Amino acid sequence: MDFMRSRSIREKFVSLYPKSDRMPAILLSLARMSDGVQSIGYLKRCVQLPFDSTSTECMARLGDLYLRLKDPTQARSWFGKAALQKKKSRFGQYAAFRLGWMGEASLRWRPLEGSTVAALAPSLKVRLEQIQALKKIYQPVIASGGPWGVVALEQLAAQTHRVQRELAARLPGEKTLVEGLKKQVLETRWGAYQQASQSKILSPVVPLIHHELSAAHMGGFRDAQGAFLRFRIVGMPPDGEGGAKESMAKARALLLKDPRNAGRWVDYGNLLWGEQKPLMALIAYERAIALDGKNAAAFNNRGVVELMQGPLGTSGDSGDLMGAQEGGFDSEWIRADDAMGLFQKALVYDDTFLGALFNRALLLTYYRLFVPAAQSWDQVLAQKPMGDAWTGLAMAQLGRGQIEVSEKSLAHAEKLGAAIQPWERTYWAVARAQDSAECRELAGAAAAETKALWNFEKQGILYLKETCEAWSNQKVP
Repeated sequence: MDFMRSRSIREKFVSLYPKSDRMPAILLSLARMSDGVQSIGYLKRCVQLPFDSTSTECMARLGDLYLRLKDPTQARSWFGKAALQKKKSRFGQYAAFRLGWMGEASLRWRPLEGSTVAALAPSLKVRLEQIQALKKIYQPVIASGGPWGVVALEQLAAQTHRVQRELAARLPGEKTLVEGLKKQVLETRWGAYQQASQSKILSPVVPLIHHELSAAHMGGFRDAQGAFLRFRIVGMPPDGEGGAKESMAKARALLLKDPRNAGRWVDYGNLLWGEQKPLMALIAYERAIALDGKNAAAFNNRGVVELMQGPLGTSGDSGDLMGAQEGGFDSEWIRADDAMGLFQKALVYDDTFLGALFNRALLLTYYRLFVPAAQSWDQVLAQKPMGDAWTGLAMAQLGRGQIEVSEKSLAHAEKLGAAIQPWERTYWAVARAQDSAECRELAGAAAAETKALWNFEKQGILYLKETCEAWSNQKVP
């Protein structure tokens, strides 16, 4: 179905069924398909509907849209309305963060001035007061938790880290102030990481935080990064059995005979996914769930297809996270959150469902939440020894600093024929590097081959290179 036809069908639906409970989702879809001004109309109609679960999302999206249209007053207004629901809605939490981010942007961060403690004192006092102001700005979103509470904590840590590095550069002999600020930075990041780990929060800054803690030798952490392209759907293989065309014809014939068979809708969705028709695959899985609300395979496969709509993760530090301002980043955290929710729902209905256990572990490893990831991999391996599962467990163990244990797990993966990628092996090679020159050579070679990697995968290799260069220069990055 082409873009124009898809949009036309949705517009017709809006005119014919104004009281449908699907109206919020349809209006949101139309808003995404439209340009800025037209999107505003659809989103404002969405806000006016009596469906509370969606109105907060529409308000948050209006805030983002007005930011892109360079209207901060309207943006702040819509974010403010959405943020009132921060205790009930993930989009309320997102809006609360955006308000804090706008407040941070209004602060005038000026460099430190002077080369002695006395000369630096006035400008340092201003910067430290700004950090205290930043804590108050972000306190509401930090208190509400979720992925954006973790991002807010990283924003605080990053600004404090900048002051620490400036101070260290200007006063190399001043240890007390520098070490005090460094302690604040590490305590904030450690708290953010523990919060994310304990609650399995898929926040986009968790890989960055883990890297920074690894670079500072906190908790024995080592740089490590899970892979993305190993998620598994369950049922009919996407390329069919005995040929894609023959399998599709058979699946359609079976559906015509028994259209209320949820399992056949799952298989049909898998084949549609194999034909690179993700939206139609999602519709098939939704049909399966409508027929059987406890169909674990349908929930699992829908989660995988949701995830694979694009790469997850951003590059750069937390100050560059707001790709959402241009409409891209906000869809990533939603997809990750939705997919994890679908994997969890599959496990509610079948707590030993292997596909969902595997995919949950893989997603946790990709986000560097290595403690819950290792626990999930153990559950997978208790059912079935799979090479990819041993690889995931090995990476989770390495990320926690368990080098020798992780190497044994990696050996199990190799015995089972796991396809371990060269960029993944680089993490173990660097962990065993004898000196900084070897470290730089290994990480540099991997960094030159990142074109085909997904976002966190690529960024992880760049983090590794940064660590090796810091070792060579005897500096903490």
